[in-house]
Amino acid sequence: MNSQDVLLVCTDFHCTKKGGGEALAQLLQEQESIVQSGIRIQCSTCLGHCSKGPNVQMHAFSSTPLVLNQTTTEKIIHRLEPDPSVLE
Repeated sequence: MNSQDVLLVCTDFHCTKKGGGEALAQLLQEQESIVQSGIRIQCSTCLGHCSKGPNVQMHAFSSTPLVLNQTTTEKIIHRLEPDPSVLE
């Protein structure tokens, strides 16, 4: 984990009305697995994928940002779990 690891939660109107926005950011901040991972949660302006919202851009475990579309707290937590094939 490094200081660059962050989840950007879109707070634009389209994502917010689809269950994203500050409400999703708050839910993520309350998830024990995310808190323990040290990943920061930040609200963001539009991520450019309005029709596919709610959207979260992940800057964690990779140098390339990953946008998660139509996302939920469960999907994000699943993405943050280690890949078992890497651990073998």
